[in-house]
Amino acid sequence: MAILELNSLSLRIGATQVCSDLNMRLQENQRWGLLGKNGAGKTPLLHALIGLVPVQSGEILIRGIKLENIPRQELAAGVGILFQHGISELPATVMETVLLGRHPHVQSLLRDDPGDLKIARDALQDLKLSELADRQVDTLSGGERQRVALAMLIAQTPDLFLMDEPNNHLDLAFQVELLRLLDRKLKQHASALLMATHDINLAARFCEYIILLMGDGEFVNGPTEAVLTSENLSKAFDCEIGSIVGQGRTFFYPQ
Repeated sequence: MAILELNSLSLRIGATQVCSDLNMRLQENQRWGLLGKNGAGKTPLLHALIGLVPVQSGEILIRGIKLENIPRQELAAGVGILFQHGISELPATVMETVLLGRHPHVQSLLRDDPGDLKIARDALQDLKLSELADRQVDTLSGGERQRVALAMLIAQTPDLFLMDEPNNHLDLAFQVELLRLLDRKLKQHASALLMATHDINLAARFCEYIILLMGDGEFVNGPTEAVLTSENLSKAFDCEIGSIVGQGRTFFYPQ
């Protein structure tokens, strides 16, 4: 059974037709990228998948259950989303913030479960934040806050990761390290990921499948090698996109 299934999904935001009759099946351990120019509707599409934005028509199923039939707490436990702007400058410590990722799983409001604390500490270690555990979030840099948001998402241990520009504010070395970490987490928990990004080469390197929004309701989706072509990308981004092969990978660049 697919973790996420979209059947004939159509979504319109204002004057922008994001997609028309979009079909996809996202299985365990799969990594999907969501690409398109600014304003094509990547963020609204992610938000629609958790019910924050209404769709025109079609079905969204999580583990075979229609989105509208899933209790909110169950949805919060099974689907995690990283919003484009990460987390707000909360009046809380880093550890307290990361523990919020465990909230949908909490059995008692009176005390923190030792298991939840361990998961949160492990997430801090994964994102190299252990030394900042007692720092106030509003004292952190943009990159550090992004890592806290990622740690909170990982601590949630969802079946489905929805990520909007996860590499925001991260330096190049940590972007690569993040991709490796996410790959490990998907395999450990039999999860899946859909990632919206502006970075074509990041998606090409990390994602096995791509949804490429054309900006007029049209889209191309399927295996990365089939979708990411100069022809498709040039049409989607309204500029000529060339490609070059090196070290066994294809790299794309504007001409």
